Amino acid sequence: MVPSPDWRDRLRDTLKFNKPTFIGVDIGYTDVRLVKTVQSSGNHYQIIDHRHVPFETGLDPQHLLFPQFLRNTLTRFIGAADNVSIWATVSSARLDTRLLHIPKVARRQIPNAVTWAYKRKTPFNEKDRLFDFEVLGEITETETPQIEVLAYTIPRTDIDAITAAFTRAGYTLDGVSTYPFLLQNLMRTRWKILCQGNLCALYIGRNWSRIDIFKNGNLMLSRGIRAGMSSMLEEIKADPRMAAEKMPPAALEMDFSPPPSRPESAHEPSDALPTATLACLAPGILTVAGKKGDGLPSAEFDPEDVFDMIRPALDRLVRQVERTIGHYAINFEHHEIDRLCVSGMICESDRVRNYIAEQLGIPLLELNPFDNESPADRPDSTQEQLTYIPAVGLASSGNSRTPNFLHTHQDRSKREKRQIFNCFVFGVFLLTMVGFLGYNGWQKQHLIARHKQMLALQQELGQFTPLLKPETVLVLAAKTKEAANRLAQHSDKYKGVALMAELSRMTPADIRMMQVTIQLPRSTDTAKEQPRQVLAIGGIIQGERRNLEPALATYMVQLKECPFFTMPRIVDKSFEMLGNREVLRFTAELEII
Repeated sequence: MVPSPDWRDRLRDTLKFNKPTFIGVDIGYTDVRLVKTVQSSGNHYQIIDHRHVPFETGLDPQHLLFPQFLRNTLTRFIGAADNVSIWATVSSARLDTRLLHIPKVARRQIPNAVTWAYKRKTPFNEKDRLFDFEVLGEITETETPQIEVLAYTIPRTDIDAITAAFTRAGYTLDGVSTYPFLLQNLMRTRWKILCQGNLCALYIGRNWSRIDIFKNGNLMLSRGIRAGMSSMLEEIKADPRMAAEKMPPAALEMDFSPPPSRPESAHEPSDALPTATLACLAPGILTVAGKKGDGLPSAEFDPEDVFDMIRPALDRLVRQVERTIGHYAINFEHHEIDRLCVSGMICESDRVRNYIAEQLGIPLLELNPFDNESPADRPDSTQEQLTYIPAVGLASSGNSRTPNFLHTHQDRSKREKRQIFNCFVFGVFLLTMVGFLGYNGWQKQHLIARHKQMLALQQELGQFTPLLKPETVLVLAAKTKEAANRLAQHSDKYKGVALMAELSRMTPADIRMMQVTIQLPRSTDTAKEQPRQVLAIGGIIQGERRNLEPALATYMVQLKECPFFTMPRIVDKSFEMLGNREVLRFTAELEII
């Protein structure tokens, strides 16, 4: 079962004004191949640019100047595009894959079940190797339902090295994958119809080769073997016919410059003549071996003679493929392999490809990543087009269908949790918005009802005839004002009498008033401050000496509580003899309210 593309990614890309540009960067031993694509429709990616950039002399991916070379290459290739997604590849030499069948469990329990099943077959250290898996689908043919999973591990150092190179170059990688998964990626996008059934893909490298078996576009088995072009070079060197060939003088010149540290990237001097001999069968080898073959000796052999030299190595390679196919047929699938796809530099030779297909008895299938592309945008030769398979696979990648070493199942689990949380927040926001919209509608209806009520009241008010007229109201107001003025005049006239009555009521028997003065100045409208109205009293207090001052204080407090007076103040007090008795004479002032 091919995983369907994430509809959220497609919706997000659709809402963007500029389509994202996908960049595939395939870093080889001697060169870099880049492919630029845009997603046209569905899972189809259109190639809009490609480039092949050979390394400078002495440069390799481990060189200190490699990040600068990578920065310059990417800057020129990407151009002014801002919305880019960059994917890079790592070597699959140390990739380990396992096709597992686990019991059908809950989705959140799948990672633990897959990890346990993988470690039971191949123990590994999670600190050293990165572990991830891809769910292929459910198996219903068995008695108990099972889940088919492809699990894999790869050294973390390989991933860290490629990400560090891009980081030092000033670019951030969105994904890292490897050749078998990139081939699977193309089978799920470009070659979906061609790759139905069982297909075996054989890649012949320098020192090793890889056998990948696919079923309906899904990788089922991947195996690396230590047999490649180096084995063919050994067969050529061991052939008696090579003894007659002599190295040219140029090969005997002494070079005192330090040799570049390029693993498997350049052939040793002893391999120069065998490499040139092998190039008689596949001329493209010279292009990779030394910049169009500069500095390599020339060899003149008939291609058929060269093929006879490497036949033993090809036979050993064929036997390895036969064992792998037999292992797959016994343990995984009881159907035969339908088609065979062969790639690699040596596979430029039709003689080699046809021989391998004949020995295996499997029809040969040509998978070209530039099919259905404009002829003007294709590389010149078919072999050159086939070398872009990893780069095109990278530029057609997506987290929903391509295993990404930077986005493992743990990252996917965190992303799903974030998506669930975001959906919850969005749901709460949606419910809140619906509630506010409902409340707004209710307010609008209530406002309309109040407006209708106001119109009815205005209509009723327009029909109302008041009992009083403005003239009548003015007459009543004048009479009320006149009555108030008369009342104020009577109040001013008898205010002194009222104050004296209140003062006599509140004065106790032991206090005798000797003097009472009332100051009632008239207020004017032009005065800024109203004049103070003061009541000045003077008297004596009789009784025992110790009770005289408390009696005066009590009397002042009682006057303060009176509604007519405020702010009582003792102006003077003294003890005197009245007759043969001692009394307290005092003078006090109070403000009249």
